[in-house]
Amino acid sequence: METFLFTSESVNEGHPDKLCDQVSDAVLDACLAQDPDSKVACETCTKTNMVMVFGEITTKANVDYEKIVRDTCRSIGFTSADVGLDADHCKVLVNIEQQSPDIAQGVHGHLTKRPEEIGAGDQGHMFGYATDETPELMPLSHVLATKLGAKLTEVRKNGTCPWLRPDGKTQVTVEYYNENGAMVPVRVHTVLISTQHDETVTNDEIAADLKQHVIKPVIPDKYLDDKTIFHLNPSGRFVIGGPHGDAGLTGRKIIIDTYGGWGAHGGGAFSGKDPTKVDRSGAYIVRQAAKSIVASGLARRCIVQVSYAIGVPEPLSVFVDSYGTGKIPDKEILKIVKENFDFRPGMISINLDLKRGGNGRFLKTAAYGHFGRDDPDFTWEIVKPLKGSKRSGGGSANDDGDSDNMRGHKLENGHSNVSNVEIEKSRVTGIANGKENTSSNIGAFDASKLQKLRNKGSKKTDTVVSKGSKPDPKKKTTKKNRVWDDSPPESKLDFTDPAEVFSSDSESEEDEEVGKHNKPDAKKTGWFSSMFHSIAGKANLDKADLEPALKSLKNRLMTKNVAEEIVEKLCESVAASLEGKKLASFTMISSIVQVFDF
Repeated sequence: METFLFTSESVNEGHPDKLCDQVSDAVLDACLAQDPDSKVACETCTKTNMVMVFGEITTKANVDYEKIVRDTCRSIGFTSADVGLDADHCKVLVNIEQQSPDIAQGVHGHLTKRPEEIGAGDQGHMFGYATDETPELMPLSHVLATKLGAKLTEVRKNGTCPWLRPDGKTQVTVEYYNENGAMVPVRVHTVLISTQHDETVTNDEIAADLKQHVIKPVIPDKYLDDKTIFHLNPSGRFVIGGPHGDAGLTGRKIIIDTYGGWGAHGGGAFSGKDPTKVDRSGAYIVRQAAKSIVASGLARRCIVQVSYAIGVPEPLSVFVDSYGTGKIPDKEILKIVKENFDFRPGMISINLDLKRGGNGRFLKTAAYGHFGRDDPDFTWEIVKPLKGSKRSGGGSANDDGDSDNMRGHKLENGHSNVSNVEIEKSRVTGIANGKENTSSNIGAFDASKLQKLRNKGSKKTDTVVSKGSKPDPKKKTTKKNRVWDDSPPESKLDFTDPAEVFSSDSESEEDEEVGKHNKPDAKKTGWFSSMFHSIAGKANLDKADLEPALKSLKNRLMTKNVAEEIVEKLCESVAASLEGKKLASFTMISSIVQVFDF
């Protein structure tokens, strides 16, 4: 049996970098506890006798930053200069500004956007990983290194090893066997612990206590043998520690925070960031996705990647790799992932309850790992039951990981994705996330053709298609191409069909054929129809009435990266159909309000 060695490390909560992570997340907790919509990007740095918090924070919360710094340092154990920092007498510097208005308008519209419209706080890519080698569905090398560090802190604080001080590092090397892509731990090859201590304890006492009170309770006997190597304080002396020994900075222990070197990392740190920062929320949702895949038995080992552009709600890509351990092809697993998880930042915040701060919720994540923890506050660790391979969004069978076929699926919170319109890569307008699809000559809305189809009862006889392609025959509605699982097939609306864009000249909503189909959903009106009701009542709509509504429609479509040419033609067509008409005459526009109500 051919084996290999893999090593993961961890650091204690008293390590200067981890101290900074904890201060940053303590600030985040304080802001979110009072104002769940706080926008926080808090950094912390520390050196001898000094802690500084700085960054950009926009919040209604009344936050005492100095108190948070001192309380956090004290709870870690930095209570005097001889242990590395004196929480009550150190210098505390604060340099906090508000979030850039440029970022604010692009990401959350200065708090005016609905959750599903909130864009990513920055570009980037994040990874989630899971493996069946431990009950936590985490890598064993990482789990052991992390638990050793947590045990060091436990025996220090409860007095079992009174000679211990806050700073410390651990490292574990595990011998693995690769079983067709799955990782099978064979034994622990090496254990390394370097911990800060007082001046009275001897190296022999340190080694004996670490083996008895730290290593033995953490590492199962089955992984230890007479060949296991132990390096316990190999430098011989570690009295000076904490910020006195090394400078610390938020975000410098990102591998320790995640998977101990397994899987992959996009490079973004977590601590001190509110949920609109996809460095954090994106990494949390892909961990839940990867963990759910492994827990469901779809694969023994899995990595999930998601990527974003600043200000854009929809992810640019979603990727799944089961390392050859999948029970079904990765392509099918990807479809299941897209059907079961909403990767838009605003919806991640809701579905994982990430706006809830206070009670040290995020402070707990800042030491001993963000993943693999058995704590109800770690909502991303909850395994989500995965609906089967049945697709409600009708994505292309040739999906290559883009987010196009995520559109239209029903979410767990009852909201739809950005559009209820099914966008197929092989036909018609084909605009998804602002990119052209497989054909380079995609047609747009043809205003002249649209005008010819304004009469009541117009049939679907003219569809704009890409150059050189044939109109598709009318397809029978199936589960595959339905937009909503719970909607009647005949009520599906085609964004590419001009006949569904224009209303008739009827004065009565009951006379409208479309109105009959949509009666059950009459209450489900959104911003587009509501705006006309508020400005016109039962009066005729004139140009002045239309302008603000059409401007809002244009802005909403543009934020979804719909091509400007198409937006202009659509708005012109809507205006032409409504100007001078009574409110009842735009029933058909109201009936397709789901097309516009993002």
